[in-house]
Amino acid sequence: MDYVSKCKEIYLSAFSDDGEFCQKLFEKCRENIEYLKDGENIASYLFLLPCKIGGEKAKYIFAAATKKEFQGKGYMSRLLEKVKEENKLLFLRPATKELIGFYERFGFKEITATAKGDAPVLEPDDSFLEFAKITESDSETEYPFMYLSSNGLSFDKIHFEYSMD
Repeated sequence: MDYVSKCKEIYLSAFSDDGEFCQKLFEKCRENIEYLKDGENIASYLFLLPCKIGGEKAKYIFAAATKKEFQGKGYMSRLLEKVKEENKLLFLRPATKELIGFYERFGFKEITATAKGDAPVLEPDDSFLEFAKITESDSETEYPFMYLSSNGLSFDKIHFEYSMD
């Protein structure tokens, strides 16, 4: 079984999905998967999707997950450290509020993202734009978002009008 199939198994056990989104995600963005192995097993993986903000290249961490048998053993921590070293500007939307503290340990800062409004725009790359849904809300819905910058950029709020679910 190849790494994509193994990562897909972890994804399906970690996230609710109708299968169609998962299929498209792994088909279109397979080259954006970062993972750590334990022997022959994939322990943790994440998607590192290209995007930009204010003309700066960035990466959006999406669908980060660890296989149940490897949870609590530091695999995701090591994977995040690797990703941090290789990228100057990272963004993510924590799956739950409880994960905010986890990401803060790696230097991520909590900010607010809004689907509407006046803030710097985080724009997905074309490689995943086709299945990132534009949020269909007329209100200025706000939600927790996080970023990590090693190039001096700072944000309090960003505009991210896409839903990845």
